[in-house]
Amino acid sequence: MATHPTYAQEPARTPRKLAASEIDVASHALGRAFYDDPLMMYLMPSDARRTRVMTYVMRCAVRMAYPEGESYILDTPDNGAALFLPPERRKVPAARIFGAILPDSWRFGFGPIARYVAVTKEFEAKHPPEQHWYLAALGVEPDRQGQGLGGRLISTVLRHAEAEGTTVYLETNKPRNVVFYQKHGFRVREHFNCHGGRGPESWTMIRQNGQFHT
Repeated sequence: MATHPTYAQEPARTPRKLAASEIDVASHALGRAFYDDPLMMYLMPSDARRTRVMTYVMRCAVRMAYPEGESYILDTPDNGAALFLPPERRKVPAARIFGAILPDSWRFGFGPIARYVAVTKEFEAKHPPEQHWYLAALGVEPDRQGQGLGGRLISTVLRHAEAEGTTVYLETNKPRNVVFYQKHGFRVREHFNCHGGRGPESWTMIRQNGQFHT
């Protein structure tokens, strides 16, 4: 028997897919949401640099995920967004990563980019072997957090995954996010410090119809 909320019935206010014209606004909201994320703080310890570049960082993330057609917003893009990759295309092609990062690479600096590449490879190696949805990023505008928007943003894909019997997988670096995802049916798969033990605490989490893999 499933031990997590079911998404068979949703309120009328449901997510919709992000439009290309909304990428910049959504990127700004995600940048604010991830400003104090421990991984972002590790990659870019300078508060001033993060203030300057987080919108561009998250615009890279949106541009990597958007072509797969599974990026969601709720009402308007300034509330935040959920970026998913579907089971059949859960790894972003290298050419797309390069194309997303290169135009703004001068903003980030070599050190942060090198650390990002290393951590990304580490996380990729930890994906479960079975077909799965991948939640690449979920962020809500700080002023709107605690109002249930995060759960609604992921509800469409969780509902699809339940119908398909497909695993949903993610990584997070915030302890409070672990509690949030547990409320939505995820279980911790692994807890470790990323970047070969040098980086912040990291959790991989997995969800599949009440049947959880370790």
